[in-house]
Amino acid sequence: MRKSKILSWGAVLVLSLGLGACANKASDKRQRIETRGANNVAPVESTPQPSAPVAKSDGQGKWGEIIAPSNWQQAQFQQQVVSFLSNLSEPDGNPLSLGTVSGRSNDSTGIRFYGSVGLSGAFNVNGQNNLTVQSSGSELRIAVVDNYVGMKNAEGETIKEVPIYIASQVEGFVSVTGVIQGSQALITYEDSFGKIQLQGTFNSNWFTGSVSFANNSAINGGAGQQGQLGVFRVETCGFFKCQ
Repeated sequence: MRKSKILSWGAVLVLSLGLGACANKASDKRQRIETRGANNVAPVESTPQPSAPVAKSDGQGKWGEIIAPSNWQQAQFQQQVVSFLSNLSEPDGNPLSLGTVSGRSNDSTGIRFYGSVGLSGAFNVNGQNNLTVQSSGSELRIAVVDNYVGMKNAEGETIKEVPIYIASQVEGFVSVTGVIQGSQALITYEDSFGKIQLQGTFNSNWFTGSVSFANNSAINGGAGQQGQLGVFRVETCGFFKCQ
């Protein structure tokens, strides 16, 4: 009887190891993302803290975060992230292998971003603005950090975030357009993959609002996905160039 019990535990151990291997299979497929401006930025290896300083093209800025609206469940946020990234693939052409991306604020996984906008005049943080957004001096950097980040893939490489970078010097860039009226902002970043739009309001402390996307196509040749990605929050003077 004792021998039989030992064999049973051994079988359980083998089964557990087998299940563990299956669980890691998706992350094994993840490679370094080389599209949508990825080669123009250094990849992050962990989730940036909101409001952490970052070097932007127009000087010093701050990381912001994109999270789920208060009436969304995690599953809905995850699905929107999958839709948002449906126009990206692994370098071998296979669909992007994506793990869990949290929609909660300041979590260990999630979406972080920073950006800048070139404007037709001086930005007034107190809201007295009537400005147009220009491509020159504008950029948007998004880091999608899932629970695969930090793991090893099948090639033994450490998995990094899924990066997106839109700026005038990046291949595939189309334009950055929009308006700043009073304390409201509508900014659209566009490249060959599609559009990403920030719409919100700001005060002397925070720029907050909604993020939406419209992809031009999907990697399987189907129609591009579109919709709301989430809501965003970033320090006003960490995004705009305050006077």
